[in-house]
Amino acid sequence: MSADLLSHRERAGMPMSEFKLKPSERDDLVAYAKFLRETLGLQPELGMRVQLEARTRGREIRALVGRPAQTVTLGWWEDDMVDGVCTCAAESDCVHCLVLAEHLVPVQEASKGKVIPAASSTTARIRSVLKRPLSKEERAYVDQMEAILRTVGFYTRMTVHQVYPLAVDPPKSPGYEVLAKPVESPTPPKDAIELWHAARRALAAVRLRTPAFMEEVATAFPPPPVWVEAWRQEDVKVWMERLRRDANSLSLLQPWSKVTEPP
Repeated sequence: MSADLLSHRERAGMPMSEFKLKPSERDDLVAYAKFLRETLGLQPELGMRVQLEARTRGREIRALVGRPAQTVTLGWWEDDMVDGVCTCAAESDCVHCLVLAEHLVPVQEASKGKVIPAASSTTARIRSVLKRPLSKEERAYVDQMEAILRTVGFYTRMTVHQVYPLAVDPPKSPGYEVLAKPVESPTPPKDAIELWHAARRALAAVRLRTPAFMEEVATAFPPPPVWVEAWRQEDVKVWMERLRRDANSLSLLQPWSKVTEPP
């Protein structure tokens, strides 16, 4: 069935079964609704109107939700989990997304929803920590994190040059010696937040900082324990080498000779 025909049938009041949701898709929608209610604490107003628009040939469902109507799209874009975008000020994972998700699955299904995994999307995970929508600047920063992850893949060796856009107000011409410094993680980063942890460490080493809003996220989603231990051992080696060099420098210093003033 084409998207246009499906849109027409839904506006005409055809039953929801026309969407032919797969069991796995229903489970995903239930999990997404549970995440929005229990993790983000969203509580939509009763009676919010939903007008289904279309289901694309891809894995997206579009609808108009609420009054004034907001265009909501739910899709399976990342790791086969549901994410939602909306034309409202929140822009994603909002009450309109929740209303559409719960409209697509029966209430009894939503009440039995499975526990959603820790990662619905990078934006959703960060919002769950900050307990607020992200600003446009913050969303752009998160998009940059994910773009870098897609570009560099899941390698354990990168350079500052690749993560330089994640620094706040970096110099325009930092020099080759800065850009060539390694960004290392003991194991490949599994997601954008893990990538950011590795990037933050490398940027801090060249005296560049990352946005303040990510500090709370870093506490909620710390780097893997194996990373922490490996980095601790690296830091110990660095400090031991510094102490050795300082000790050598002190041993080369000659004591001041005492000068006797003439009578």
